Amino acid sequence: MRISTSKKTPSTQALIEILKQEFSDYSFKLFGLGAEKSIIVQKSTFVGVQISKSGNDFTLESSHPTLIAWLFSIVLFDDFTLYYGSERKRLKEEIGAFLSSRYHQ
Repeated sequence: MRISTSKKTPSTQALIEILKQEFSDYSFKLFGLGAEKSIIVQKSTFVGVQISKSGNDFTLESSHPTLIAWLFSIVLFDDFTLYYGSERKRLKEEIGAFLSSRYHQ
């Protein structure tokens, strides 16, 4: 999911603080190399979303927030994908709706 914004986007660290205020039940961590790291939003061990910034755009991708989740997805692919895939999609839509409402107008 790509969200183009009309407002200036905050730094990655500032965005984490904004997300923590809005989604206090989730955990957040930086991921990647370089100056503009991605943010991993973790709802549970198996449900997460990766947020990347590029200019004034956000890109959201469903992700496995932990190595354990990734390993389980390989071993139990069909069952794992059916249940947790829909949970990750809901989380991506929830975070995407928030970012869109906050930064699009």
